Amino acid sequence: MKPLICNLKMHGNFKEMIAYKKKLDTLQEENIIVCPSFPFLVLMHSKYYQVCAQDISCFSDDFHTGSVRASALKSIDVKSTLIGHSETNATFEIKIAKLKQALNQNMHVYVILSDTKKDYDYQYTSTRLLSQIRGMLSQVLKSQYENITFIYEPTWTINTKEAADLKDIENILYFMKSELEKDYHYHFPFFYGGGLTEKNILEYYQNEHIDGLLLGNFSFNPENIVNFVKNVKNSTTLDKSIHN
Repeated sequence: MKPLICNLKMHGNFKEMIAYKKKLDTLQEENIIVCPSFPFLVLMHSKYYQVCAQDISCFSDDFHTGSVRASALKSIDVKSTLIGHSETNATFEIKIAKLKQALNQNMHVYVILSDTKKDYDYQYTSTRLLSQIRGMLSQVLKSQYENITFIYEPTWTINTKEAADLKDIENILYFMKSELEKDYHYHFPFFYGGGLTEKNILEYYQNEHIDGLLLGNFSFNPENIVNFVKNVKNSTTLDKSIHN
């Protein structure tokens, strides 16, 4: 399976998270990546799926109230983090600082890249996001590339049921992948997130240009994830039987 990141945001209380974990454990699918709110990171550890932080601090010292540093997450065996959520309004400099903090702890970093509807409509997305990526890569070592995954999540699709047009996503991701492979001689994975629902998720998941998905509201109900994974596996089995 391609990776599925379940960003639970502020969803769930203690009992709900226990029930969520039990439900996902039944899948025994290691490419499920769950991002609970910070109080539940330890609770949600599982041998069947991965646990990821929703964010980290851009600082490494002890003097910032309310922040969680990368080394603290590593100490509780959290090996990956999201960074770059549009709702955090972090500057580009802060995003780079967070990226470096995580990579210095050998964490895998899922870097969220967002555009505006105006960028998208005027077809500026590819070049503007590529410029951001190049700026980030200029601050890290080539040996750290393997710990970086990029996620395209248009700001105007977040918390909606309207994803960006699939053909547009193909063009955007293909352009960025091609340019990065040419310039850096490395194949960076690119995920998509935003506006994914029960009705459209399979089409985006199966697209060859999308290496994984970031799920928000859809992932709040564990039944959605269980049913989707079963559908993917059933469709894969059926496809194999047809070709055989």
